[in-house]
Amino acid sequence: MQFRFLPAFVLGLCVAVTGGLPSEASAQGARVSAGGGDPVRVSPDHYRVLIENDYVRVLDIRHQPGESDEMHNHPKSAYFVLSGDKMRFHLERSQRDGDVVVGSVTLQDPIVMHAVENIGETPLHLIMVERKGDNVARVDGEDVVDVSGSMYQQVDENRDFRVLNVTLEPGQRDEPHARPASVLIALGPSSGTWHQPGQDPMPQVFRPGSALYVDAAEEISLENTGERPIRFIQFELLR
Repeated sequence: MQFRFLPAFVLGLCVAVTGGLPSEASAQGARVSAGGGDPVRVSPDHYRVLIENDYVRVLDIRHQPGESDEMHNHPKSAYFVLSGDKMRFHLERSQRDGDVVVGSVTLQDPIVMHAVENIGETPLHLIMVERKGDNVARVDGEDVVDVSGSMYQQVDENRDFRVLNVTLEPGQRDEPHARPASVLIALGPSSGTWHQPGQDPMPQVFRPGSALYVDAAEEISLENTGERPIRFIQFELLR
């Protein structure tokens, strides 16, 4: 089982879903994305890589009030809003203003060339999970929402992601289940233990505001062995 933890400074989670960035049909969006406009390259002051592997790139995105980035694009992605109140999307021939809903999750197809400007009064802070292909490992087994639905609540789903809001109280352990490769964003300090058949229990410390990539598992279970609730948002990679 592969783990990688890096800070993301998460503030909290609600289940409201805000509107996505401007997009085109998937085929055209993918062509634009392949042609250039990497936000990390063109706007390194605003885009920082938290995690990158063969399947995902996780970005920490920050704009102070009045700041804007350079024109860029994104592949298929999902983002989680940590802070902000209003932003403006600059397209090649137009612009569009949008309200920011703190704690919301948005799933989106490939995004055309655009720039983002923070026109609000508070810092804009997002965590974005970009997909890098459709080659993640497939898993078969019990769905965690079916077997531990009181702990795992679905927030949203499309062809590429399923997003879950996860809470395990102290002493709770979810039922053994199959887990797709996922990115977890911890929402508070806690500790637990992962259980997999044929392996020693693996202790895990969840640091507040951390991004964690976990490999697919045919059968796994998480136990809260700490004194505080385990809370995180889980981006499952579906294909």
